[in-house]
Amino acid sequence: MPFRVANALGIVWLCIGDDDGNRENVERRVFRAYSSDREDKRVIFPHPNIEVNLLRNGFKDVYGRHMPKQKLAQITKKPDERGYLLEYASKIKRAKTKAAADVAFELQSGGARSVPPQIQDVLDRVRALARSTGQ
Repeated sequence: MPFRVANALGIVWLCIGDDDGNRENVERRVFRAYSSDREDKRVIFPHPNIEVNLLRNGFKDVYGRHMPKQKLAQITKKPDERGYLLEYASKIKRAKTKAAADVAFELQSGGARSVPPQIQDVLDRVRALARSTGQ
């Protein structure tokens, strides 16, 4: 695991993952490689999957361009209900890769103003970790 290499070299790291069904396995491997402290703030799983992350962070229109109308009609939750984005993301199955590629293109062409708050938070955490360890 890259964490072992980072630890051996004294490099501070931050693990951000999605909770897509493999979280327990990933957490176990990360904590075994790093520490037994499950309260470590450098290991976070803020979203159930990457699609929900991107939908929450301003890219719903991008995914909307790829959402088949018949699948959109199958969504049972309202946009302001808990679980709506997860259900929305589950309906876009075949176009997930295309939508993610379009998001990447928008991020690249939009520059710093297109960085979602969640990604900015990650960058801020990494900077803080680096400052606290003198790296």
